[in-house]
Amino acid sequence: MTFCELHKERETVSECVTCGKGLCVGCRFYAASEPYCEGCTKELEREYTEFRKKQRQRVLFAGIAGSSAGVALVLGWQWAMFRTGFGMAMLTPFLMFLAVGGLAFGMLRIVGSRTVALFVIGAVLAVGILIGGEYIMYDYKLYQAAQQGLTAEKLFQFKTENTFSDHLIHMGVFDYAFIVLGMVFVWRRLWPTRKEELVILRPLAME
Repeated sequence: MTFCELHKERETVSECVTCGKGLCVGCRFYAASEPYCEGCTKELEREYTEFRKKQRQRVLFAGIAGSSAGVALVLGWQWAMFRTGFGMAMLTPFLMFLAVGGLAFGMLRIVGSRTVALFVIGAVLAVGILIGGEYIMYDYKLYQAAQQGLTAEKLFQFKTENTFSDHLIHMGVFDYAFIVLGMVFVWRRLWPTRKEELVILRPLAME
């Protein structure tokens, strides 16, 4: 029979998984279903706090990196469309879908785990990239109108009567499907599948 190192009169019921100290019922803490002494529990809490701080920093970095890459890709692809006379316009929806998937995977690798904050950043980024792709298609529509030889006045009238909002409202099923697929991909890649909170069960007070 062994006795608790803190309460010499009490029998040991388990040992701390970190330091091996004998624990009685009154000084046994539980974390992740394992017994800990009070000192090791405090160290575990300190390590977890530091882990969460670093994780928040990684989420912030992933959000900035993903957003910057997303904006650069949309603007770069738009530039390429004008340079090539929109010869690659039909690839735009597919490219934007690949960008959403690639950036979601990249953010997940940067952070190293799934968090709600990461999902929110990824969802906003996905919508932004896919809507950005639609803006390129809207530019393509204006480009086609200009190619028809419209005067500047007629082209301005055409743009006034066919705004980007109207373009979004009247998108085809194919376009809506790509946006939904992009959101589903982000959901599958980034949505947290497990709780990451550190839960510590403290011992009951004993007389």
